Amino acid sequence: MADFQMPNVDGMNSMDELKNAVGKMAKELGWLLNNIDWKNINELNISLNDGASVVIANEGITVNDGTKNTFTVNTAGQVTMTGAKVQSSENGYPRVEMNPDQNLFGAYSAANNYLTIQALPGTAQSPQVVIAGPNSNMQMFISGLAAYLGATGAELNLSSNMDVSIRGRNINLTPDNGNYDVKVPFDQFKDTFTNQTLYAQLLGKARSGIQTGSSGSANGGIAPGTVLRTADGGTVTWTGISAHSHTQN
Repeated sequence: MADFQMPNVDGMNSMDELKNAVGKMAKELGWLLNNIDWKNINELNISLNDGASVVIANEGITVNDGTKNTFTVNTAGQVTMTGAKVQSSENGYPRVEMNPDQNLFGAYSAANNYLTIQALPGTAQSPQVVIAGPNSNMQMFISGLAAYLGATGAELNLSSNMDVSIRGRNINLTPDNGNYDVKVPFDQFKDTFTNQTLYAQLLGKARSGIQTGSSGSANGGIAPGTVLRTADGGTVTWTGISAHSHTQN
């Protein structure tokens, strides 16, 4: 667009000069009104309450809340948003959502069936991953030097073979460098097939320093009363093995 300058009437004393100035002004305004459109605008600045503004310029679009830019998009289509809630649907499902004021990220197939990443309070805790179903949920997060994986209202199963048509692999519990342990109460460590706890099984096993029960007498494969010859030519009479017990190591 060519530069537009209104005639300056300062210093004009004659009527002819004023008429010429007014005529030129009318001609310029007529051309301007007939030809101006959005392509002639270099910048559009809309001022809002509390210092907020919307600016449309050659560089793109900028929205400012009065203290900072909250939304910008440049001519390459690159968008930057600060403090924005982004959602694929307002109320419907399925829905994905990013919301810095509530759940950081969320994917919902229904109101009670979703996966979210939530910010926990304080500086010692990580964000918390929650996988929720209609009647139970699973959580995963770090607090201090401890990492937690747990379930509420549901069993927690670890499996290396979710697809029975594919051969599974081992489940390895490996404490660091042998300096730490896998900790579990023996009275809560239960065998799947016998339904007995490891604690109950250990109670029935040998204990160090305790005498075993009596073994009862036995003949040892030789009838009692049998006379046996010794290496020096003498004889002994076999009486069998008497009942006895042993001290457990």
